Amino acid sequence: MDERTRRNVGYLDGRYRSGIEEGQYYAHEPVFGVGCEHSEPYQAAKIARAYSLFRRLAQMRFESLLDVGGSEGYHANLARKLFSAKVVTSDVSFEANLRARELFGLPAVASDAHWLPYPDESFDVVLCCEVLEHVSDPVAVMSEVARVARRHAVFTTEQTSKLPREREIRLLLADMESPHSELHWFLSDDFATVLGGPIAHERQALVTERLAEQLSAGQEPRPEEIRGLALEMTRLGPSARPELGILVVKAKGGAPLPDMSQEGDEALLDAILAERVEAEPAPGRASAGLDSFLRGRLACPVCLVPLHDMSGELACSGCGRRFAVDRGVPRLHLMEGGASLGHQPAARWPWLTEEGRKLRELFTAPRMGRSRLLCHLLSLELALLGVCEGLPAPAVDYANSTRLRRALEKAAAGYELPEAASRAHLPWWDRLPASAAEIEAMRALGANVVKLITQMTGSNEVMHSPASLPVRVLRRLKRALPGAIGGRRHHAEVRRAGDAAVAADGLFHPERPATRGEVAVLVARAVAGGDAELPQHRDDPSFPDVHPGDPRYEYVEYALAKNAMFGYADGLFHPEYPVNRGQMAVLLARALAGGEETVPEPTGEPSFADVSPGDPLRKYAEYLLAAGVVTRSPDGRYRPEETVDRGQMALLVARAVAGGEVSILPAPQTATFDDVKPGDEYHRYVECLAARAILLGQRGKTAGRASPAGRASPAGRASPAGRASPAGRERRVKGGDRRSERHR
Repeated sequence: MDERTRRNVGYLDGRYRSGIEEGQYYAHEPVFGVGCEHSEPYQAAKIARAYSLFRRLAQMRFESLLDVGGSEGYHANLARKLFSAKVVTSDVSFEANLRARELFGLPAVASDAHWLPYPDESFDVVLCCEVLEHVSDPVAVMSEVARVARRHAVFTTEQTSKLPREREIRLLLADMESPHSELHWFLSDDFATVLGGPIAHERQALVTERLAEQLSAGQEPRPEEIRGLALEMTRLGPSARPELGILVVKAKGGAPLPDMSQEGDEALLDAILAERVEAEPAPGRASAGLDSFLRGRLACPVCLVPLHDMSGELACSGCGRRFAVDRGVPRLHLMEGGASLGHQPAARWPWLTEEGRKLRELFTAPRMGRSRLLCHLLSLELALLGVCEGLPAPAVDYANSTRLRRALEKAAAGYELPEAASRAHLPWWDRLPASAAEIEAMRALGANVVKLITQMTGSNEVMHSPASLPVRVLRRLKRALPGAIGGRRHHAEVRRAGDAAVAADGLFHPERPATRGEVAVLVARAVAGGDAELPQHRDDPSFPDVHPGDPRYEYVEYALAKNAMFGYADGLFHPEYPVNRGQMAVLLARALAGGEETVPEPTGEPSFADVSPGDPLRKYAEYLLAAGVVTRSPDGRYRPEETVDRGQMALLVARAVAGGEVSILPAPQTATFDDVKPGDEYHRYVECLAARAILLGQRGKTAGRASPAGRASPAGRASPAGRASPAGRERRVKGGDRRSERHR
């Protein structure tokens, strides 16, 4: 089992335990009937999808059915009730299978869809509904479903694209980090490419205007409305409404394809609506023994040799693997060890052609790193592509995409792109471009966006008039496509060139003292949201010792503009000076609060024994304590004069950007820097900053080259006074504000 599937299992097991301990299970499908608050929302769409599916199943002859990715057994139970079929539900989540047994008494198998544990042609019909978009290798899952089916393999997915370029953009925008997110988008031809013929497909449903209006207003349809909505959504015939995915049927063994032009029987819809479970999941229904229908149908997921009982386990006589049976659910999903993706023998799927293998490579290839800028451009191109090609708004986005489409259509006449275009499909990532390849990709995207704008407006006037585009959209285009709409060299490239010059050894050096220049880099990135959001500063340096050619120049100027850091009385910034805990408290408090004036005055008794009520440092230290950035030491002191090392710098900045210690996610089992590895004291904080592009990784491990924070001053080096400037004073260059640096 690959790592992503493993994380998916953990997420799904938690989801299908939802409400169990409280005595009221929260169902994924409308198993308790429509309108029940103990099931997930969007029930009208789920009923419409079920009706679309079962009106095609009603045309097939079958006695046995397997539901792959069957959740808590909703579809399998309906097939058993409506068609008197022998059914099995199979899901990668053990908890989902357990709910299927407790709710419906169904035979259930915990298995990985990439390695189905059944011999060839084991079931007349095999379903795979809303699964392909979530798995690591959808071509492998398609092939496994087709292998196990005797007469029909049936697939549904909401994640469909009309154009190859639309699919490419959506693949780049996919959230690869969150478990159970939608990773893949499909063209209708993909299924024939992988499985060959005969194949038939149709849309699952339509997003009707009435449903879109309700969902955009945050309303769920009333139970009495759902029947009418389901009929309206599944009506056949051409429509300009957004589509809710695709249904695909692959026929085998001479079985006929269903007639996709045939409307369904409304009595079938009534039967689906009437089916409900009155009771909570009953543990007594999940018997300890293996279901008799499963005996003789289970095989080793790797070598496909039939499994046999052996002292409460299932054993493979071919490879010797043994599998547990827990409360009647065989655990056959290779959680530990076993074969990995991509190692299925060719004989397992003899029909897979060269085109199918190429499509598999497309889905499984490593996705390019995503920056905020890149995702904005991808989202903008996707929105423009929909307008220029006349595509319906993507159904998965419901009313939000409809509003965006309408805004873009309206904007076409006035050469204006609304801010909605730059916010459409906003990503989950906040990381900077990582490589020259990504920068080049952004340039190409910028060119595509410009081409589509010109196509949409019928004029290239938009290219020459800054007033024609919102400022934020224009700025992103200028940075991604230098020269096309004016602008200077991409500043992220300049910064990374500086990063590489400063951090030559590729290590973090957590033990070295943190310097003012390094802190300025991290604080500026944290406040701005990454390099892509830093404004381009004019070539008019505020400090003679931080000139425009210095890699820290833009960061220092930004920190100064945000009132987070100032210069010294001698007119210099002194980026090489080390930073103590008092100074760190001042600049972090200012950065968090948005400036000096918005840091609140403290009340009550002092929290630190060495920071008295009259000490100017007190309000900053108290503010950070309340924000969860600093904590009290066992002796109750703050130690403002103590020098901050680079590991402590990472800890403090990570807590500041995450909102406290408890909000920092567990660190991955990988290391951005070779000298801060899993288990090290500061690994969690360094990885938190690396994930947010506040620290840039080394040697291509995350984002390009190291930040200017990658190099510290020589160990032990301090300013002439040991802490602040020789005069012990600092001045704010713009405005003459003079304060003591030791309380900065």
